[in-house]
This record gives sequence, structure tokens and C-alpha cells, in this order.
Amino acid sequence: MITFENKPINAYYSASNGGVTENNKNVWGETAKAYFPVKKDPYDPIQPWTLTLQKEQLFLEKIDASRLGWWDKLKEKEASITEPMKQRLKKQGYDGDIKILSISQLDISPEQNESNRAKKGSIKIEFLRQLIEGTILYEVVELNDTDIDKIRPLIGGSSFKSYLIDTFEEHDRYYVIRGRGFGHGVGMSQWGASIMGDKGYTYREIIDHYYPGTTIKKIADIQKEEEKKVKTSKRGEYEKQ
Repeated sequence: MITFENKPINAYYSASNGGVTENNKNVWGETAKAYFPVKKDPYDPIQPWTLTLQKEQLFLEKIDASRLGWWDKLKEKEASITEPMKQRLKKQGYDGDIKILSISQLDISPEQNESNRAKKGSIKIEFLRQLIEGTILYEVVELNDTDIDKIRPLIGGSSFKSYLIDTFEEHDRYYVIRGRGFGHGVGMSQWGASIMGDKGYTYREIIDHYYPGTTIKKIADIQKEEEKKVKTSKRGEYEKQ
């Protein structure tokens, strides 16, 4: 068991930190832990990625609602983007069948935290929603200068792979985001740990690299130490009486 000050830790990990580890406070707002420092990781293979998003997914002016079965025939340009978006919108209370019309606004703020990860962004999604009884509504979800972790789930973590963003570009018909890593970057990089193992590092050395200051202990040993503390405390109380 990995411990810090004789207590088990939440041994967070992600697929790839993009070459820079992240602190838990920056991701989840928890109390910052010393064993999750922000530092360069020379073993992580970086994992660069590029995400291209088309602004228009469906052309509203080309939709002919008079055609038989017109709704079911509507197919967005990028299902890998729009399907996670639909699922997220449904979780936010937009019931019914959804067709994404456009991502008419997307922006990633240049503001970064100490690990050079993005902090803020904006997005505007326009879509049609068909209710159970057949009514069709035009809807807009707009988030302005909001935390980036509210935008990534809308686009999907498989495409928008991390918050370690190198460049953001807006073109006439599409957006391009380039970044590094896959996941939150806190704790161990699975790719980095694999490469360390291939280079001959032991599991203890790998754990020390990704969770510095921690100790590996057996559960039985921790229990014995705790029992010893309790006995010592009771003895001290008895002697004071």
C-alpha cells in the first residue's frame, strides 16, 4: 500500500501527463498534496494530439421538414464529437432526441495554471430537440469564460484529451486545438511508468518518481503501528491520573 505519513493515499493516475504532472488541487479543488507536485516528467512520451471541430454540423437552411422521415435522416458531420455532446446535454436535463446544429462559438483562454494547463474557455452549442410527443424545439447552450472542465465533457474526453493545450485556432468553418497528454495528469502516467519499467526501473523507483515522499507499507504493519499508538496514548492518559 502506498502511504504518506502512515495513511493510505489516493494513488491517482492517467494515461499520459503530456510531459508535465499536475497537482490534485488544480483538477478537483482538493487540498493540495505534496506527493502530487507539478514537475516535468522525462519518461512520459508526451502523446501529442490534434482536435479539429467543424462549426456547422447540420445546415439548418437545408433541412426539409416536409419530407417523410426527415428527422431520422439528419446526420451530423462528426458523430465522434456530437454523440458525447448529446449524452452530456441529456445529463443536464435536455430530454428527448437531439440533433446538433452547430458549435457556433468555441474559445480557449490563454490563462494557464502553474502546470501550463488551460483554466478557462467558452462554448456555444445550437441544437434541435425532439420531445416524446413530437414537438421540436430550437435550443442554445452557452457557457462564457467558464472553467475548462465544464467544456471538455461536452466535446468528449476521447477527442479533447487533456487540458495541456499548446495552441488554439479558429478558422472560418472549423476550430483546431493541439495539445499533449491524455487525462488529468495527476499522479502516475501509465505510459511513463511503462517506459520506466522498460528502462529497468523497479516498481519502488517508479512509485517514488510519481508519488514523491510516500512510503510503501504492508497493511498489517500499518495496523500494528496504529495499535501501538493507541496503547501509548492510553498509557499516557493512565499515568496522568
